[in-house]
Amino acid sequence: MIGWTTVSSIEDANKLVRELLSLKIIACGQINGPITSLYIWDANIVEESEWRIMLKFPKDLIEEVYNNIIRLHPYRIPQWVCCEVDAGNEFREWVLTTAS
Repeated sequence: MIGWTTVSSIEDANKLVRELLSLKIIACGQINGPITSLYIWDANIVEESEWRIMLKFPKDLIEEVYNNIIRLHPYRIPQWVCCEVDAGNEFREWVLTTAS
């Protein structure tokens, strides 16, 4: 699985990824940014800089990853989007054996 979320600072991004790694529920977290996000909030168009986090984890841990995203995330309503992906055998095995 690959999942995405965003946060407002590199510090929050590092903290979130490190915590999920320490829980051993993700194999990898990649941080990109800053990116520009435009969205509607309270009937207004908002433009902000954010940091995108991409997480790689086994499918059977999706609920645990999601619950920890909700628990740890600094936003009241965090973005959480994920999808199942095909991966090469060696990479898939690494993800499955690294996150448990």
